[in-house]
Amino acid sequence: MRSPAVSFLFAIVLRSEQRLIGIASLRRSEAGAPDAEIGYELDGRYWRQGLATEAARELLRFGFAELGLHRITADCIAENEASAQVLERIGMRREGRLRETKYFKGRWWDSLVYSILAHEWLS
Repeated sequence: MRSPAVSFLFAIVLRSEQRLIGIASLRRSEAGAPDAEIGYELDGRYWRQGLATEAARELLRFGFAELGLHRITADCIAENEASAQVLERIGMRREGRLRETKYFKGRWWDSLVYSILAHEWLS
C-alpha cells in the first residue's frame, strides 16, 4: 500500500523556450494533513514578470482543488517586498512577523507569515 505524498515539487518552465527557470513546492507536515506550506524560487533574470505570481496561484489551485486542503501557508524574508507582494496578490493574508528566523548571507532575518483558507480562495 502506497502512502499519500507529503511533498510536491514542480518545475517552473519558460514556455517559449522550454527552459527551466525555477521551482515551486507544496509540502504537508505529514501524509494526509489538511494544511500545507508553499514556496517558490525563480531565476533572478525572470523576476517582476508575473511568473512567481502565476506559479504561486497554481500551487493554491493544486492544494485546494486537487488535494482538498483546508489551509495553505507561506513565509518570506521580511525585507523581500516582492515576495510579500506575490503572496498578497494571490489572496494570502499576513498573519505576523517572526523575529530572526532565517539565517543566510551571513546574518539573521525576520520572516513574514502568510496564510489562506479554502473558503477564502473560493470567494
